[in-house]
Amino acid sequence: YWVFKDPLLKKSESVKIKKYQNAIVAIEKQFTKFRAKASGVESQSSIDKCLDAFVSKAFQVGFANAIVYLAYNGHEGSLIEASEQLVSKLNKKTMEEWVCILTELKPMLMGAADPKKWPAYQKLFLRIYDSDCDKVFDEVSTRPEYRCFVNSLDAKIEFIHSEEDEIPKLSARKSFCKKTFQELKETLDKSGLLRSDFEQEAQELGLSYFNESLEHLFNDEE
Repeated sequence: YWVFKDPLLKKSESVKIKKYQNAIVAIEKQFTKFRAKASGVESQSSIDKCLDAFVSKAFQVGFANAIVYLAYNGHEGSLIEASEQLVSKLNKKTMEEWVCILTELKPMLMGAADPKKWPAYQKLFLRIYDSDCDKVFDEVSTRPEYRCFVNSLDAKIEFIHSEEDEIPKLSARKSFCKKTFQELKETLDKSGLLRSDFEQEAQELGLSYFNESLEHLFNDEE
């Protein structure tokens, strides 16, 4: 299988090799259809994206780092105990929640799979572990979901800075923040990571960050 998947062989003109490669493609398409059907999720592309994320180096490194963190922060250095506890929490997530986490929430947190952003995967795993106990993230501003909010606000800030000649009125800024947070809230709800204690403080912190960032950008131009 892997021999025929080798990129160098894709350039081969051999009819026999092409025959095997075409057969592999056909079997893979059938397999992905069966996999999507078994998952209970309607979108096959979403399931494919989840699998791509799962087999990525970023996912595996983040998972291993989360285990190490937990082992030395509450599990007396036991990697086995920490891994069992983490896997137990991860397994409580439904397939629909995993699809949302890996296809919607993860891109909001880390964007492109830049190795510099791989630690975001560790934080994502730790947030799932910590979702009902706050042993790791005891402050709203340290939670990965707040980082998602800030990242979304940064995109809004960049857009406003490129399109507007002056800082929007406070009412408009509040509206921007509220809409941005609502989009995040819907994603968190679908992923099973929405906390009742998050909304008010996150919006207050986000609005403050939004205002300060815009003032800094526009004032620097004067």
